[in-house]
Amino acid sequence: MNLKTLLEKIRGHEVDSVLAVFPDMLGRWMGKRVAGRFFADTVAQGGLHACAYLLTVDMEMEPVQGFELTSWEKSAIAKEAFGEEAHRHYLHAARVEQETFDRAVTCWELARYFERI
Repeated sequence: MNLKTLLEKIRGHEVDSVLAVFPDMLGRWMGKRVAGRFFADTVAQGGLHACAYLLTVDMEMEPVQGFELTSWEKSAIAKEAFGEEAHRHYLHAARVEQETFDRAVTCWELARYFERI
């Protein structure tokens, strides 16, 4: 099925959801399930973001060999390289940064979502 046919099926209410997937290092399908209308209006026009982190973890979300630093919190290599105190400090700083970011509302979010609330 090509993109034109998929978009026609979405608009004709024959397709409700679209899977945007890719294989990871273990051959598993990783990605996202999106609503058909969102796919037609947004993804088909500009693409879809998928976190590169998905390529570095196993089924239990543990880093695979060679990618231990992708999980700072669980990384024995990071603890050894930086020491327990520095490792704990950077982990705390990252969490505070993420919490601050999560509380912020951008101009784009206001413009995009305010009418939907």
